[in-house]
Amino acid sequence: MYYLWVQFFGIFAGFYFWFPKMFGVVFNELLGKIHFWMMFIGVNVTFFPMHFLGLAGMPRRIPDYPDSFAALNKLSSFGSALSGIGLICFFVGVFYSLCYGESTSELRFRLLKNIKKKRCFINMLKLIIFFYLFFLF
Repeated sequence: MYYLWVQFFGIFAGFYFWFPKMFGVVFNELLGKIHFWMMFIGVNVTFFPMHFLGLAGMPRRIPDYPDSFAALNKLSSFGSALSGIGLICFFVGVFYSLCYGESTSELRFRLLKNIKKKRCFINMLKLIIFFYLFFLF
């Protein structure tokens, strides 16, 4: 499961790299850094205690476990929640950047420079088409 999250970090890195080229606006750097660090810490806090739980003999895939494993399971659950908050931060950054981000090409967006709502709508439409094609293929 840990390796799956490592692959997601590569997908996020590619998305950050290609975001200005796909949508013509710059991703908010502060929100990007907050997303990265929250996800990085959250994933490691989620999966690192599981190594010790396995070494201590906790059985897998059972609905109930002994109380001696409760503290590390709570720590793992906290890390999972932190990863979820980081993911929400990512989506907030995407929508904020699409609506209020700096244009990468003034010539391309000269007509939409003063019309934020229209630019936001067009970029949201591009994002929906991108995710549709990404999950379709």
